[in-house]
Amino acid sequence: MYNEKFDPYRILDVVNSLDENHFKSKNWLADELWEVWQKNSGKIHVAAGWYGLQAYLLQSKFPPDIEITSSDIDLETKTIAKKLFFDGTEIKFEIQDTVLNIEKITKDVDIYVNTSMEHIERKYVELLLSNICREKIVALQSNNWYNIPSHVNCSDSLEEFVSYVKPYLKYTMFEGEMKFEEYSRYMIIGMT
Repeated sequence: MYNEKFDPYRILDVVNSLDENHFKSKNWLADELWEVWQKNSGKIHVAAGWYGLQAYLLQSKFPPDIEITSSDIDLETKTIAKKLFFDGTEIKFEIQDTVLNIEKITKDVDIYVNTSMEHIERKYVELLLSNICREKIVALQSNNWYNIPSHVNCSDSLEEFVSYVKPYLKYTMFEGEMKFEEYSRYMIIGMT
């Protein structure tokens, strides 16, 4: 039966969100973040959480008393995320703009995660970073994959990514690169 609301792009987008490279890079973040955090309680906010894979992987590695919220600006992501990962879990999902609401988002969290820095124009990344509440851990990822039209803020190297993020941090806890066949993913974890 024909459904006028059916969006074939959405199917490809969901499949892409679960591909092996996304899984590896988000699992890498969860592992490294646990190494620097290792507490039994707290709050994590995953901004631009897409369909929830990062929140799901954090939930699988962190103790059950860690509160995890995933947010995205796309209205449809919440419905799909709940079907993929959140049905019956304690993960919360919110629809909101991570740049405009950054102070609200980080006011009551211990850790801010964003693995989509390449999708946010640099001037907005700098606005976001300058408005994160102090004394928060941030875990950020970007890449050098310029072939995707929505990648408006790629970095040529880990050093370039770190160079524009680091001035907003008191100190860094981790900096690293994960290489894939077509691109590299960069990560920095630090304290604001």
